[in-house]
Amino acid sequence: MALLSLVMGMGFVATSAMRRGYLVEASLASDQLETATSLRQVISQFHSDSDFIRNPPLGYPPDDPDTAIDETRFSLLPIRGRQAGLHPSGVNGGMAICTLNTINPTTAMIPMACINSTGLSAADMVTSLTLIDLPWLFPEWAAEPCLITGLTLDPMGIRATVANPACLLPAATAGVPSPPPSEMIRLPRLMIITNDRQHRQDAMMVETAMTHQTGIGLAIFAGTVSADGMEWQRESSRAEDNFATNPVNLIHFGGEAWAAITPNSNINSQQRVFTLTIQTPFDDTKIMPNCQQTEQDTLTQNGLTYDGLTALVDSICFRHTGQSEARLLITISGGNLQWRRLIRLTSLA
Repeated sequence: MALLSLVMGMGFVATSAMRRGYLVEASLASDQLETATSLRQVISQFHSDSDFIRNPPLGYPPDDPDTAIDETRFSLLPIRGRQAGLHPSGVNGGMAICTLNTINPTTAMIPMACINSTGLSAADMVTSLTLIDLPWLFPEWAAEPCLITGLTLDPMGIRATVANPACLLPAATAGVPSPPPSEMIRLPRLMIITNDRQHRQDAMMVETAMTHQTGIGLAIFAGTVSADGMEWQRESSRAEDNFATNPVNLIHFGGEAWAAITPNSNINSQQRVFTLTIQTPFDDTKIMPNCQQTEQDTLTQNGLTYDGLTALVDSICFRHTGQSEARLLITISGGNLQWRRLIRLTSLA
């Protein structure tokens, strides 16, 4: 009986420990799920709510003062301040365009004047950016974003070291604005930093959100946005959307129109000229202006009217032989403005 009591006691202790461990893990999983849900909400608001972009709260979701629990999961830091847009002259609600200088094969300088225009000190900017394991920098003239591996303070600004030096080289198909400031970059507008640093789900929002400027872009009606806000995913289980075996229309992937060309700020679409560039820098996805034409790696069309741009996007097809996923980097530019987004399409058929 003594031996039986000892065994039962040890079993009870082990069972209690397992139960406590299970409850801790379940609570952690629930907490991470709530954080991920909140991140999707704040990214969605960033893309759809211009007031939220211009005046982001300090924290998200807002804390309910009537509860003892702090519901806020993210600190929001507007790197580019609360200006409505970016403009070469620094007027119309925007600020002067930031440029890189002293570019060499692996580094480039973000000048102090650009940093000062954000309202942050250089040291605070480095601290903020490195909180999310170093950011992407988006040179407007390049075919790909730069992956930054290090930021160092310099008397002239912040020097960024990049992992992919090709991103600092000009690209003819980059869809640069006109006139193209050859070193123009786009700093992130908003940093989303997780309050719980042990289980972080940070994000960096690079959308320009130029609500006071005429511009144009794709409106996404369906799909899932990535954590960094730069990639949209669309899935389809239709047999006819198996682009590994046949060309598939971009806009009607999934059986319904899920994206459309939309202007903002009451753009006079008939008096604007646009450039469309679609690239496949991440895989060997092939692009066709329509489903019958020759496949190509990059599509660039200049001098498009609004109607011409809409018609071209509506007719574009793509394929990725033997693969179930395709990725397209789409750039639409006109005047001094540019819209860029990575679209990932997954065939589940």
